[in-house]
Parts: sequence; C-alpha cells; structure tokens
Amino acid sequence: MCPHSYERVMEYESSYNSLGNMDKHMYMKFTLALMLALASVVALSKPYTMDNTDSVVLEDKETNRKYEVFIRIPEGYDQAKKYPVVYLTDAWYRFPIVAAAVQIPILTKSMESFIVVGISKDVNEDRDDARVRDFTPTTPTGWKKKSGEADTYHSFVSGVLFDYIDRSYSTDPKNRTYVGGSLGGLWGAYVLFKYPETFNNYILASPALWFDNHFIFGLEKQFIEKARNSSINVYLSVGELEVIKSKDFEINMVKDAERLYDVLNNKQIGGLRVKNVVVDSANHDVSFPTSSIMGLFWLFGGGS
Repeated sequence: MCPHSYERVMEYESSYNSLGNMDKHMYMKFTLALMLALASVVALSKPYTMDNTDSVVLEDKETNRKYEVFIRIPEGYDQAKKYPVVYLTDAWYRFPIVAAAVQIPILTKSMESFIVVGISKDVNEDRDDARVRDFTPTTPTGWKKKSGEADTYHSFVSGVLFDYIDRSYSTDPKNRTYVGGSLGGLWGAYVLFKYPETFNNYILASPALWFDNHFIFGLEKQFIEKARNSSINVYLSVGELEVIKSKDFEINMVKDAERLYDVLNNKQIGGLRVKNVVVDSANHDVSFPTSSIMGLFWLFGGGS
C-alpha cells in the first residue's frame, strides 16, 4: 500500500475512540472495506507490457556480442501460415513505435499481417557507441568513435538472427523487410547496395547518407550490376526540415534522399520499385513514426 493510502486510514483511526460501541463496529467494517479497496487499486498497478511480444538475447559468436531482440507476432497468429517479417534496428526506440502503430491496420485488414522483429544494442555496451560502430561502413579520417563494422553487423543479422527467427516462428524467408532510420537508414542503404538480396523490401527513413563524404554513392556501379535482375521495393522518406547548416558544413538530407532516389530509379534495374516521400513540417527528431508506418502501408497495404 502506498504512503498516501496509510495516511487516509490513519485519519479515520484518530477519531475512533470518540465513538460508541455500535458506531465502532460499523466504523471497523468501513475501515476494513476501505483498506481492501485501496489494496486492490495498488495491486492493479503494474508495468505496461505489449501483447504478443517476446524477447531474447542472441550472441554473435564471432564478436562475443549479445544483442537483445524483441519480437511481436500479429493478433490471431497461425502457425500453419507463413508470415512476412519486418526487421528494424534501434529497437529501444523504434520497436514500440512500429509494433504498436501497425496493430489497427492489421486488425482491420488494411494491412497484411506480419511479424515485427526489433534488434537492439549489445546488452553490455553504450547505446550510441554500439550503433555508430554497427551501422557505419567506414571509418572517416579524424573520426573519434569506433566505426566501420557494418559488414560484421550484417553477418550477425543475416546469419544468427535470421536463423533464429525462421526456426522459432512461422516465417516466409522470401519476404523480409528492413526498416531503419538515420544511421540505421545508412546501414540499410549500404546493405541494399552491397548485399541487395538480404531483404526484399527496404524502408530507409532519414538515412544518414552524408556519412564519410557521401561514401555510399561510390557503390552505385556495384549496386547496379548486383541488382540488375532483382525484385526489390525501396521506400525513401525524409522530413522537410532535415537540413543542417553551419559555417563549416551543411547536411541536406532532403537533397541526399533525392540523389539516392535518382540512383535507384535507374532504368538498368528493371525489377526495382522505389518511392521517395518528404514528410511535411518534420525535422530529424519527429519524422520517423510517419516514415515507417507509411512505408509499411505502401508495402503491405493499399498505399500507392
């Protein structure tokens, strides 16, 4: 029972001795009922949990890193059915947003049912340090944080993680989607360019394409050769206000997304479908929820 509950009971007890025997009997019954009611209220207070979710820690034997993974299965999950799987990074933030936002569209059948898998950081590491290391493909000159392990992270995701999810749930291995934002969007673009077969669909929200002097665009020719006969869907999205200017540099994520769209819209890649969307009045801090849910609606619903 919380301290305020005890205080209310003590207020009643302070006047107890001034009552007659009959009044005392009624008073005691009332006090007992009050205490039971307050105890019931306190007992109902428990941490919020999302329905149909699991969590697991998976170890990457090559690096000895232990990644926490969150999984949400759709309402009415049927083991006899094969489900698409949506994988997303930065799960500490993005998993609750995506897993919650898709519930109503799936229930109303506005969107196809799928499993959501959120990959969080190594359980023993700082969140920001881990994501900079895992999501970046290079180490820029003068860069102080550890970086450049995008390939190592890809090996974990495409190996250990895919294997666990496909063994543990009823999945369609031919229908995998990636959702990533900011540096996670950069990692998604890197995987698309270097390992395009990893996912069938890519939702790249505000991708940090500026990293290392736009290194990602140096992979354009390699990507065109690898993806020439691929059937891939790419949803690009960035906030209208995602432009940072200073005396020393300028980051214009809107123009960077347009540049990536032009690369992906190359006629030499016959099986690639791409869409680029600018979220009105949104900056880098708030664009992801809209980008992710609209991207998923484009892929799994009636979005055009």
